[in-house]
Amino acid sequence: MTVNDMFKKYSILAGLATDLKSHDLRRYFCSHALENEFHVHEVTHIAGHSNVHTTLLYTNPYRTKMLDKLNLL
Repeated sequence: MTVNDMFKKYSILAGLATDLKSHDLRRYFCSHALENEFHVHEVTHIAGHSNVHTTLLYTNPYRTKMLDKLNLL
């Protein structure tokens, strides 16, 4: 059984979307770690990326700015 198979199995058992893949968990972690001010090199290391530019793909400054504005309401 592959990691994706296990992830899919337990996602279904948890009542989550059936089209989730283990990479979705990685993407979620990287995005939220960067939004919560982890240093990009820390996230690169934790995610196992060989290049910081791969990690930078998970940054979305527009989303972060939007959330900051919403928190002011």
